[in-house]
Amino acid sequence: MEDSDDRNLQDGPHLVVQNEDGPDAYVGLLTPVTIGRRTSNELQILDPTVSREHVRITHTEDGAHI
Repeated sequence: MEDSDDRNLQDGPHLVVQNEDGPDAYVGLLTPVTIGRRTSNELQILDPTVSREHVRITHTEDGAHI
């Protein structure tokens, strides 16, 4: 994840991760992003109700695909 001070990332397609204990973080979507419990995911969610690879987001010329 990138620091919230990275203005170039904020200008492109991205997710905003709101942290309870710190500043928001930005995850760019120009490359595929996976979200889930696995440590290999770009965005890991430590919640037993979330699957190991819960979602994959890809960005194409047509927009984002989930």
